[in-house]
Amino acid sequence: MPFRFAATRGQARGQLADLLEQAALLAGKDTEDAGRDRHCALDAPLLVALIARIDPGHPVATLHEQWTAVGGALTNLLKAAHTLGYAGRMLSGSKVRAAPVVAALCEPGEQLVGWVMGTAQRPGTPKFQTPAPDALMRDWP
Repeated sequence: MPFRFAATRGQARGQLADLLEQAALLAGKDTEDAGRDRHCALDAPLLVALIARIDPGHPVATLHEQWTAVGGALTNLLKAAHTLGYAGRMLSGSKVRAAPVVAALCEPGEQLVGWVMGTAQRPGTPKFQTPAPDALMRDWP
């Protein structure tokens, strides 16, 4: 299994908030921006971290197959949340590479991919244009 999830709820959200704030300050953010990062952990009632366990020497599953499984796990988690009436989105960025955050969430050989979090407060807006269908699916040859 090239992935696992780690749920952060209750009082553990405060510990994650401390880690995110520390990581932001270490990255050179000012206290106001670090406070925004801190609130990422406090605003949602539940955060679920996606952690990859990619094995480059796996005898059967290639690297791209393992990463595809990680992406499929993320998609299934988001679809399940939306089906149950929740909203969710994936957050990543520099926080997933911050040493204090990685040390707290990951075991040796693992990579923090990001967090799924959120409850919709308002309708979302797309961050990119949806490509035309023929750009996504073509006949071969």
